[in-house]
Amino acid sequence: MNNINNKKIVLMMLLIFIILSIVTILIFNSQKNSKIKNFKNHNLNQIMMDYNSIYNEHLKIAQILFDSEINIKDIIDKFKNAHKSSKTQKDTIRKELYKTLQNKYSLLKKHDLKQLHFHLPNNESFLRMHRPNKFGDNLSKVRDTVAYVNKYKKFIDGFEEGRIFNGYRFVFPLFDEHNTHMGSVEISFSTLALTQNLSTSFNLTSNFIILKEVVDKKVFDLEKSNYVKSGFDNFYCSKHAS
Repeated sequence: MNNINNKKIVLMMLLIFIILSIVTILIFNSQKNSKIKNFKNHNLNQIMMDYNSIYNEHLKIAQILFDSEINIKDIIDKFKNAHKSSKTQKDTIRKELYKTLQNKYSLLKKHDLKQLHFHLPNNESFLRMHRPNKFGDNLSKVRDTVAYVNKYKKFIDGFEEGRIFNGYRFVFPLFDEHNTHMGSVEISFSTLALTQNLSTSFNLTSNFIILKEVVDKKVFDLEKSNYVKSGFDNFYCSKHAS
């Protein structure tokens, strides 16, 4: 009888030990998962803070460039008649505008400026400083930011894929001295600034990836060499970030 009781006691203690062990493991795992989650959330919040800081800096720079270099009498006078000019007159205006801005654009490219792009009110590409020989294509179905600005005559900004590159785009409406809308201009920056900053801040490899189907749909065929396959299926990254 005593042997039976002793066996019951041993089994009971073993069962209690097993239960306590399981509970302890569950508690430790819960604490571990909670710490991992908190760590990830902290890093994510820090990354978002860095991202927003970089973005806001580029917004400020774009506004300064627009006010000091684009929305000035010399540039407005050259561009204001483009939307109502003949093809020959447009070519002359385009060449004059490019010549006026060429040196400034070359300098600004060293500071992550990617595109300086003028559009007519009907969303026709007028002058791409980054590809001056590509113009005349309509951007209505490709560039939502351009279509928005020319429709509502209001500033807009955001990340967007384009015909040649993607970028952080800051698109401004343009008006002549009589407040007549004459088109829009885009000042945009490369994603390189973002990826480099994150790589430095967090000691990690940082790439900016974009859906392959978006690139295939929007980018000129001859410009798709600006993109390479990323480490993720169905995603590309810009060549500078590979």
